[in-house]
Amino acid sequence: MEKELLYKSAEKSLANKDYFKAAEELSKLYVEYGEKNFRINYLLFISFKNLNEHERAVETAEECLENYIRDNCKFSQYLSEKILSGGMIQALQLKKQLEPYMKEPEQKYFSQEISEAFEKFLEGNEKTFQKVNKRFAHCGSLDVHEQSDAVKEACCLDENSYVKSAKRACSDEYLHPMICGSILSELKKLGYSEKIQCFCPLSNEVCDVIPSKLCEIDESVLYMSMKKRLEEDLTIPFDLKARYLDEIKIKLMMIWPQMQEFNETSGEVLYSEFIGKRVSKRSEWFEKQLKVLEK
Repeated sequence: MEKELLYKSAEKSLANKDYFKAAEELSKLYVEYGEKNFRINYLLFISFKNLNEHERAVETAEECLENYIRDNCKFSQYLSEKILSGGMIQALQLKKQLEPYMKEPEQKYFSQEISEAFEKFLEGNEKTFQKVNKRFAHCGSLDVHEQSDAVKEACCLDENSYVKSAKRACSDEYLHPMICGSILSELKKLGYSEKIQCFCPLSNEVCDVIPSKLCEIDESVLYMSMKKRLEEDLTIPFDLKARYLDEIKIKLMMIWPQMQEFNETSGEVLYSEFIGKRVSKRSEWFEKQLKVLEK
């Protein structure tokens, strides 16, 4: 009975445009009473949206994202809130992912909606945008944790600005290889299919990479062969294998631009180096990079 009264009160609050009260009431229904259905979720999303609490709106919507995707109007609202919360790149990536299931008019519609939302985002964030863009392009000059922060912040950029600054960042020899891999992953999700230059610390040179053609780490021949080797390795306790596998993925991420240079045979040598059975300059380099990340 109390839940029904609370819901009716929330509906009345929304009708009266008292979004703060509506958000309080709907949050209570959603969290305390466990009414985590799409109807309550959407009304809570609308409340946060009208309060300009963009991040909370996005967090709420992403708990039922499939339902928003099924409805063009609601999906458009979600994309707008995502962009206003600083997630332009993720919005573009999601649209890219869904394009094969969209008709041409739908693609044009969402492109227009994204463009308008980004213009709205820029209205009060022009100086922040310029600062973030510059910091991202030159993030190699920062320490590794600041590099990571700069990459996360750069998700508010439009695609052209992001790509241009990403190219500058990836060619910097001082950019941590794990951070470089993270940027390449974002470019791959955007479907970026032109060459960019990445500094490859193992060979100490710049190499050309096409992000869209990079094989996913866990789908690569090298990873699969090393995973199989780990599963068969009786010298590694079973309860430690998941941790070693995670470490293998992290280390492969560091050499992602150069992975095509390694084949299944060389995977045996890399495996020994990755799990500490063989010490070499390369294995020492990997351990040094991991320690930098742990600081």
